[in-house]
Amino acid sequence: MKESETATMAYFDQMSLSRRAWESAGGAVVAGALTGILLGVNLWAYIVATLVSVVGALPAGSQHRTVGGALLRGLVGGTLWSTALLIAHGVTGLPATSALPEPPVAFLPFCFLPTALVAAIVWLIANRRRASTGNALGAGAPRSRIHGGAVGSPRGRIQPERTARVRVDGETRGEVGV
Repeated sequence: MKESETATMAYFDQMSLSRRAWESAGGAVVAGALTGILLGVNLWAYIVATLVSVVGALPAGSQHRTVGGALLRGLVGGTLWSTALLIAHGVTGLPATSALPEPPVAFLPFCFLPTALVAAIVWLIANRRRASTGNALGAGAPRSRIHGGAVGSPRGRIQPERTARVRVDGETRGEVGV
């Protein structure tokens, strides 16, 4: 991904409601259901679908401003994906081509715990990259609990630009950096 593309990537809280719903729930449910169907059809198709799901979920952690948001997103996404997988597989009635734990609900922690951990790791990598490229969040950015600066700023040293309106003869003539 080019640096210019990362500068224009939307954070989760900047996305429309429909996009947030799709990216946090819809994609996970559809991918999980498809993977659950393939679990009863062919082992290699199930493995490929699982890998595609993992790769598709990787950017989710980087779309958040805080590591807590990334963790929650990974937890929700992994839970929805694995639940959809189990339901779709159960509906097909086909025997699993890969072993599932008994009871099948014991499969859930094997999905939501790693996805939460991976989302947090992706957030850390993305946050460090934003800091190293100077692509820090602007004014009004939430403060990070890790180092006290604006999220994405190297140790909080980047300050948001301040401006003041210039008035000449009672009319606003523009803005000046302060």
